[in-house]
Amino acid sequence: RDVLGSRGLGDVYKRQMLSRLSDKQAKRIYAHYFLGLSKTEIAQTEGVGKAAVCESIDRGLQELRKIIREFF
Repeated sequence: RDVLGSRGLGDVYKRQMLSRLSDKQAKRIYAHYFLGLSKTEIAQTEGVGKAAVCESIDRGLQELRKIIREFF
């Protein structure tokens, strides 16, 4: 399930939640979900492996789930 699309959250709330993540996680999630970049494109842009990007995004989404539970 798309955590960022859940419960009809507005962009302001999504950005506030992203601000609670590490810079790297927030930037990668923003690039993937807001800008529509693939995980491969993000990895190539950053000069890292796709696995690192996937792991970072997955950990960030887990943290966002916790944050959403706090708000709701």
